[in-house]
Amino acid sequence: MKLIKPKEAIALLIVLAVLLTLIFIQKNSAAASVIDTAAEITVTAAEGKQVYRVRLNENRRFSLESVTSAEAPDMEFEAVNGDIRVIKSDCPGEDCVHQGFASKNGGVIICVPNRVTVNLLDHYMENEYDASL
Repeated sequence: MKLIKPKEAIALLIVLAVLLTLIFIQKNSAAASVIDTAAEITVTAAEGKQVYRVRLNENRRFSLESVTSAEAPDMEFEAVNGDIRVIKSDCPGEDCVHQGFASKNGGVIICVPNRVTVNLLDHYMENEYDASL
């Protein structure tokens, strides 16, 4: 039976420590991406286009009016685990409600009658715009 030499044991421990560190970093970065998920809600009206960014870092329900702090279509959203969906809309047929959750970066919900578009982003940047005209 062959014994491991001290230098080999140290090298093995270093490799094991590096692997465990990489696994830990990978798990934490995956959790952080859910926390940093955001939705970009665009409302197009005769006066122009308004763009709002909403963090999706907690499960909650909110109205479009609460995000825009202005007069907006009667729409309510639900954010769950970094995904978003429309749960109520005053548009005919409520097609936007039936679209279900937008998930993953690039997910989209469109409400044509209310002229509202929701794009799911994989990050939320504090320094990016909150509204643009």
